[in-house]
Amino acid sequence: MKHRKLLVYLVAFGAFLGPFSQTIYVPIIPEVTKELQTTPFLVNFSISIYTVFLALMQMVYGPLTDSIGRRKVMITGLIIYLAATIGCYFSEAIEFLLVFRSLQAVGIAAGSVVAVTVIGDLFEGKDRIEPMGTFQMMVSLGPVVGPVAGGLLSGSLIFI
Repeated sequence: MKHRKLLVYLVAFGAFLGPFSQTIYVPIIPEVTKELQTTPFLVNFSISIYTVFLALMQMVYGPLTDSIGRRKVMITGLIIYLAATIGCYFSEAIEFLLVFRSLQAVGIAAGSVVAVTVIGDLFEGKDRIEPMGTFQMMVSLGPVVGPVAGGLLSGSLIFI
């Protein structure tokens, strides 16, 4: 029973990362705009393009999760997400940031799909209520915690 609860928290955290990453750099949009010598529209577009890929890839990951397995999809998604996050950090032009933000979403979209699928695999009927509540709480906290974390990080780090 304990391992199932831990697994719920792990997959819920994977689902949390999608909306969290979507909004984490909202507080520093002016700095990103200046650093990349671009327009606020294009920096804001990087949030929109992330959202589009996050939504579209969930339709792709659903069938993949059933055909190749939850673990493979989640690990592959996390690897894509981590590599793209590093790419975002090192982007020196808005075009690169847009590509890497898209890839970030492509990777982390696996989190929500795998989380719901794993919860469905582990729990039935009324036993599913609490795990789904945990999942939904984590997904809902993502866009709230993202800007707060981004603001704290940008306030405590020197933006170079």
